[in-house]
Amino acid sequence: MSFLVTIPRRERESLTSFQLSRDCSLCSTCRPVAALLSLEKAQKKLTLMSTVLRIGPYRFFFFSNEGSEPPHIHVERDRDVAKFWLDPVTLDKSGGFNRTELNRLNRLVEEHQLHLLDRWHEFFTT
Repeated sequence: MSFLVTIPRRERESLTSFQLSRDCSLCSTCRPVAALLSLEKAQKKLTLMSTVLRIGPYRFFFFSNEGSEPPHIHVERDRDVAKFWLDPVTLDKSGGFNRTELNRLNRLVEEHQLHLLDRWHEFFTT
């Protein structure tokens, strides 16, 4: 059984699509379910991160499977992470950053909001 997995627009520059094949010895009743579970796992593995900005120790990025959500950006430093909505700029969630650093990140996202929004729309618009 084969499935066609489509790569987001940004990654299509060098690769348009590929086949995910699964040869299964399961019975004909179980095979479609097993294949769908394999496809789901493969799609999760294919989730790509696109870094759109680096400032000091911070990396600003989004995941390639998040185009159905409103525009937002993830920020990472070491093991600390945060997610900000871009319009308007608001903190959605965070883990590890202290309040002072979150305020600094909020200001950085506000300063670069237009650039981040442009990159979001460029990546997710087909």
